[in-house]
Amino acid sequence: MPYVRRDHLPIPPTSAETKNTVCQYCTVGCGYKVCNWPVGTQGGLAPNQNAFGVDLRNPQNPLGGLVYTETMHSIVTRRDSQPYHVVIVPAGDSPINFKRDHSSRGATNAAVTWSDNLGTKARLKHPLLRMGDQFQTLTWEEALTLLGGVLKGIRDKDGNDDNIAVKAFDHRRLGCGIREQLGGGEPVFQGLQRQAHLHSQPPGL
Repeated sequence: MPYVRRDHLPIPPTSAETKNTVCQYCTVGCGYKVCNWPVGTQGGLAPNQNAFGVDLRNPQNPLGGLVYTETMHSIVTRRDSQPYHVVIVPAGDSPINFKRDHSSRGATNAAVTWSDNLGTKARLKHPLLRMGDQFQTLTWEEALTLLGGVLKGIRDKDGNDDNIAVKAFDHRRLGCGIREQLGGGEPVFQGLQRQAHLHSQPPGL
C-alpha cells in the first residue's frame, strides 16, 4: 500500500485508548500497542504527556527504543462517525519481540486497518461466484451449499480425498501450518476428516 513520507507524526495523548494486540501476519505472535484518539488532539514530547510514556525530546535508542513510522499510523471512522487516529507500534514489554523488534510486515498493521477514505475500503462483504468474466453475489448459505456439493462430488467420484487440497503455510517451520488457522483448519480436518500429509522433502526423493 503506497504511503507519503512525512516529517512528523501525531503523538497519542495520555487520554488515548491504549490496548495490547498481536501482529496479524504470522504465527510468531509479536506484541504491539494500539493507541486511538479523536483527530484534533495530540500529546506532547515529555514522557508524562504522551500515551507511549516515552521521552520524545531526544533521539530513541536504536536497539529497543520506540519505533514509530508512517505505516504505523492511520485515520479511521468509528461508530460515532468521528475520525480517530490509530497508531500500532511494537510493544516494549512483549516477551516475544524483545526490544521492540518487529518485521516489515508487522510495521503495516495500522496501514491496513479499515478506512472509508483509503484503499482498505475495498472489502468483500459477500461470497462471490465467478461466472464467465463476471462475479455473482451469493448468500453464505448458497456458497456453503455449493462448496459442500463440490466436495461431496469429488469424494463420490474418487472414493478418497486425494484430489482435495488446502493451501497452507508454516512460518519458519514452527509446525503450526493451517491447524492454527481455525477458519480453514476446523472445516477441513474436523468437518471433512481430511488427513494432513506433511513431507520433509518432495515426494519421490
